[in-house]
Amino acid sequence: MSGKQIIGILLIVLGAASLVLNGWLFLLTYETRAALFTLMSGLFIFAGWRYYQQATAEKQSKPKNQA
Repeated sequence: MSGKQIIGILLIVLGAASLVLNGWLFLLTYETRAALFTLMSGLFIFAGWRYYQQATAEKQSKPKNQA
């Protein structure tokens, strides 16, 4: 697993944790700020998924070194 794939997974995990916590805060308080942060967490998940996909595609397109 490459470093870019790990970063992508970390972005997804952080986005998911933020989504849960901010969603819970929104349900408790019904504040607009919490709702906007919840939506922003979705963007973190999407960015992490795209970063992971890009790293996987780069890894598959590289030719393997043959000794």
